[in-house]
Amino acid sequence: MVSLIALLVLGQDAEVELYRQFTPGASSSFQVRSHLLSEVKVYPMAYFLPSEVNVDYDFSVNHATAKAEGFSTVSYKRPAMKITEGETADHPPRATTEKVDWNFVFTLSPINEVTDIKESKAARQASLAAVPLSGVFGGQEPPGFERMFREIQMLAIFGGNLESALDLNPKLPIEPVKPGDTWHKTVGFQPRELKGTGRQAVQRLDYEYTYNGLETVNGKRIHRVTAKLDLDTDALPWMLQSSGMGREDSDLKALKLRLAATIVFDLDEKTKETLTADARSSGGVVFDFESIEGESDIEIRLTGKSTMRRVSVK
Repeated sequence: MVSLIALLVLGQDAEVELYRQFTPGASSSFQVRSHLLSEVKVYPMAYFLPSEVNVDYDFSVNHATAKAEGFSTVSYKRPAMKITEGETADHPPRATTEKVDWNFVFTLSPINEVTDIKESKAARQASLAAVPLSGVFGGQEPPGFERMFREIQMLAIFGGNLESALDLNPKLPIEPVKPGDTWHKTVGFQPRELKGTGRQAVQRLDYEYTYNGLETVNGKRIHRVTAKLDLDTDALPWMLQSSGMGREDSDLKALKLRLAATIVFDLDEKTKETLTADARSSGGVVFDFESIEGESDIEIRLTGKSTMRRVSVK
């Protein structure tokens, strides 16, 4: 009995390689369901105005061909996104479907790194889903604010580009790991082409991943990986750079961005494909203007949650 217990303990602590195992011709379909609560206070208001939105979409991944060293040529498709706004003082609940027509072909590595990406023209044009603003700004938001706020909203529900969205995560470790081991990955948040240049402005996102080990969920053995994000930065230089403005062109003196997030991924025991992801985030943005003294000028509190699950595999 003692020997059996020792073997079980050793098995739990054994190192594993979390490399994806691709099968040419295999395809998987997924659902992503997200909810975002935004609470906005604009100076001189003394209270926050809430607004809620759900962002739902389906996507599919097809492994067309196998490549050297375990890589795969992948076709990724996300046809549309359903956006459901909650009731506000200005309108009742309303839902719209945005046809984003994301259609990518790329190479995917065994650790979920995307390379050699090719995208359709429609995908480039719809690179950011139009999550609605709450409408409390009365058209007085600073230049570049609207698009950036949408990007931050998408970040809070993990719906940005393919590097930061749930769809092709987690980023897996190169070295074998055992329960409790950690690794780090820096990804870009919404890279945006700078006006008149071939360069891009990127806000860094630094994730820490932890391997939790093998667990049993609904009678099935899975590998569990937890990711944590702790973002606390002045994003003003990124906003100005990406909009082509200098500090002399803006009344903003600081743009304080905070976001803390935890994502729990369950991976298939054999193939290491992500079966489910459960993500939670909280944070906010504070816009400080030179022309307004005193309390925060525009403050936004964000609370997000997203789930992803594989619904079919062929």
